[in-house]
Amino acid sequence: MNAKKVVALLLFVAGITLVILGGVYNPYTDVINLPQGTFRGIGFTMRQGEVSTYHISSVDVFTVYIMNSTEFHKLMNHGTFNGSYYTNTGRSMNLEFKAPKGGVYYIIIANFNSQGNIEVDFSYKKGIDLPLIIIGSGVVAFSLLILSWEIMKSKKGEKLDMICPECGNRVSRKWNYCPYCRHELRGDKK
Repeated sequence: MNAKKVVALLLFVAGITLVILGGVYNPYTDVINLPQGTFRGIGFTMRQGEVSTYHISSVDVFTVYIMNSTEFHKLMNHGTFNGSYYTNTGRSMNLEFKAPKGGVYYIIIANFNSQGNIEVDFSYKKGIDLPLIIIGSGVVAFSLLILSWEIMKSKKGEKLDMICPECGNRVSRKWNYCPYCRHELRGDKK
């Protein structure tokens, strides 16, 4: 395999990776252990208008908040849950959040309702990252173009630049024997 084919293969793998990261596969899952009266914030960077889907479930009741980084820092400094985009309490939630502007957003899962520790299953999937998919697809297409060019070049084969003196078929000066009649083209070689 020549160097151009190796480069094409590496570009192909890189392009497929970008496409996968761009939206074909991007889930995040975690099991969160929360003692009574505690919460955990999980931050995600989002672009304006990007949509994220969350599935949160537990055998116990929990509360969920979604807030931007400014409100999250207020929460961490002052202990207030003001300024949430979303608040809900329950045992299972499927929610979708659309970022009003670009930045870091936090989903906060809290154990304020149970008398002991709880475990919460948390799954997150962000929307498709179209620029990453477009760039990845372009890299894949470019790699396939390089590979097809190399395959076409190799299929052209040798230049047929002489006539076999025995059978009259076109052959290459580089060949030792005629592929049609097996006549020796270069003389005796040992």
